[in-house]
Amino acid sequence: MIVAEHWGWPVATHAGLEMGEMFCHSLWPPYYYVVEDDRGIVGFAGFKASWVMSNTYELIWVNVATRALGNGVGRMLTQKRLDEIKRRGGALVTLMTQKPLFFAKFGFRSLANFDGWELMVRQIAPVTLNERQA
Repeated sequence: MIVAEHWGWPVATHAGLEMGEMFCHSLWPPYYYVVEDDRGIVGFAGFKASWVMSNTYELIWVNVATRALGNGVGRMLTQKRLDEIKRRGGALVTLMTQKPLFFAKFGFRSLANFDGWELMVRQIAPVTLNERQA
């Protein structure tokens, strides 16, 4: 499993449970892209609608097999997700990563660091805030 290659089996087990929860029990399941070569899956990455607001999305779980690192798989998966989010009318994209320099290439900026994880955001389209009287 690709997750276990990079994170070990405890995280891979947790990832399996997390994905099962998202696909089986969520009213808004995630969307995933998978890249394969002649030997099998070499990468996968997902995105999902955020609970923050209707035109906000989260990038989740980008992983590339060790044998495919440096071949542009992660870049292709990230660009594909951003293109699809934009097509859906997304205005804001968030993510948590330990690879902020990779995502900075796509226009993400860091907001905060939490124990080695960067919270990053990219604005794709103008975000309109409507003030309401309480």
